[in-house]
Amino acid sequence: MKFSFAIIAAVLCVSQSIALPTGYEGQLYKRTKPKVVTTTVTEGCGCPPTSIPVLNTIPPATSSVPPPATSTVPPPVTSYVPPPASTHVPPPPPPATTHPSKSVFLLRGFKSHGMDHFYTTNVEEMNNAVSKLSFKKESHAAKVYTHPEVNTIPLHRVFNGHANDHFYTTSSYERDNAIHKLGYKDEGVAAHIFATQICGSVPLHRLYNEHGKNHFYTISESEAATAAHNGYTREGVAGFVLPPH
Repeated sequence: MKFSFAIIAAVLCVSQSIALPTGYEGQLYKRTKPKVVTTTVTEGCGCPPTSIPVLNTIPPATSSVPPPATSTVPPPVTSYVPPPASTHVPPPPPPATTHPSKSVFLLRGFKSHGMDHFYTTNVEEMNNAVSKLSFKKESHAAKVYTHPEVNTIPLHRVFNGHANDHFYTTSSYERDNAIHKLGYKDEGVAAHIFATQICGSVPLHRLYNEHGKNHFYTISESEAATAAHNGYTREGVAGFVLPPH
């Protein structure tokens, strides 16, 4: 091993002592020596230091660019809480009201010859029926309205001269059927009464006597029961009216 290092050192010394080649007209070419980095190696204690040329290699620069950060920041957590649903319940609408002071008497008359009950709000008409048509005035049947009021419906009036019968109904179908098929004549609206039992109203019972061809109306249950016992048939409630007293 010592012999090898000695040979390497001798070769280096001889190479440095060789004259450079001449160039044009005896001038020496200028030769640039490569840049070397020497590394001194020492072997044992009796060997002179030797220098070994080492090429200085520099790695090429890279053009790699690191990718941008793709970190996504999460949205902030909201602490909004929607308000609770309203528990407010609106008050019910006020009940429909009428004006009893506007009500008038429903007058009642009866003609025994021909068995006809007659009802009207017109005093003059009733007086004429009593004085000229052989009717007898009876107690007031009820209190009703001559014009539409809250929750009222018209009470239609028709008359059959052949049967000598006044017929009252709140049904336009019954009215039209009586006019077109049963020989009745339209006499307009007798009054306005309630469709349901409100405002202290009472039922107006309706009965019919097939033998006498007569319709009868009363607010008295006992009177209706007596009429039913004497040949009248109950036909329900014509509507609701105010008591006369």
